[in-house]
Amino acid sequence: MSRFAAVVAAAFILLGQVLAGPAFGASGMPAAGDRLALVIGNGRYENVAELPNPVNDARAVTAALKRIGFSVVEGYDLSFTAMAEKLKTFGRAAEKASVAVVFYAGHGLQMQGTNYFLPVDAKVQRERDLAYDAISLDMILREAEPARDLRIVILDACRDNPFAARIARAGGTTRALQVSEGLAQVGNVGRDTLVAYATAANALADDGSDSHSPYTTALLKHLETPGLEINLLFGRVRDSVFEATAGRQTPFTYGSLGGDPFYLIPPSDVSGTRAPAPGNAPEREALFWQALESSTEPADMLLYLKYFPDGPHAGEALRRLQGSGDRGKPEVAALPNTPEIPAAEPAPALPPPAPPRKPTATTTPTPAIVSIESDVPLAKDTILQRQTKLRERVSGAKEPRCATIMERAQLGEGLTDADKSFLRNNC
Repeated sequence: MSRFAAVVAAAFILLGQVLAGPAFGASGMPAAGDRLALVIGNGRYENVAELPNPVNDARAVTAALKRIGFSVVEGYDLSFTAMAEKLKTFGRAAEKASVAVVFYAGHGLQMQGTNYFLPVDAKVQRERDLAYDAISLDMILREAEPARDLRIVILDACRDNPFAARIARAGGTTRALQVSEGLAQVGNVGRDTLVAYATAANALADDGSDSHSPYTTALLKHLETPGLEINLLFGRVRDSVFEATAGRQTPFTYGSLGGDPFYLIPPSDVSGTRAPAPGNAPEREALFWQALESSTEPADMLLYLKYFPDGPHAGEALRRLQGSGDRGKPEVAALPNTPEIPAAEPAPALPPPAPPRKPTATTTPTPAIVSIESDVPLAKDTILQRQTKLRERVSGAKEPRCATIMERAQLGEGLTDADKSFLRNNC
């Protein structure tokens, strides 16, 4: 068994049931469990320029859906009455269907957040005319709602729309226009329902210069791929359109799907027949792991862990996933001829910090001795020097009183003005 066949076979096991092909009863209505589609293509508009591709797009999608087992309610270039009748027929059949798909190609626009799709005989002149001359997306969703398992609405209807310009001219400039080109975002949709736009909301899609629009071309490319889960299918459609239009157009999907995978074409085993649905969860897990047992691909291990996080092989899947991550780590090659960077020279050592200064011992200050001649305090050594000189002078003096006054002064006694005068004149 090839790895691809094993993976898709294991993925189908999770579906739990086979989406069988159509079978009709005596009344011609699809039997219970059938897959049903409504396909409409409107291009030959009576009151505006024709669109060349919608009918081609719709016919090609109809053929593809029939090849993969859908019974199709189809209509091309429909008037309002014919379009409403096709929708009612589809709605009655959807009550017995497991899967309901709607594909519409043609003009569409929005008013006050509601999306409308135009029949070929539309004569829309005012905003309110849309309620009488067009089919709303809400009506389509209501008719598809009875399908038990899955509802898909595919809208290639965001083409350049002349009806919006016509309504704008009729509305004048006195009030804000509430009709816009492109389609509005889809708010609340029912359970297991997917709405796919050919481009983003409020944007225009390309009608294409070939026989099909870029969106329908991408849809036809991937619609018949076996084992392609529905979210992945529309993801690939988006990528193909983005590439084909050089990024000018990006399809968008709105929806509320459950945790179980959905397939338009269930995966098959190697013999080409559809894989059986096992009866219980342990059996599904065992068959799933059997299909992946020899695989070491990270995507396979992640797929197992997604659906069986507590399965008996979860530990082994984790080990393989971690091992594949280790093998995938790139080795860093050495750079050739890389010059060795020389080591930087050490910076010169800083001198050691100076030792802290020792505090200078404080001594009791010596009483200042005032010079006789200037009354300026004298340092101790100066006082001793002068004292010696004074004694020499006094010893040679004529008046003994000079020595007495000087000694008194050296002892710190105060001198009178008379003593000072005597010393100046006689000593």
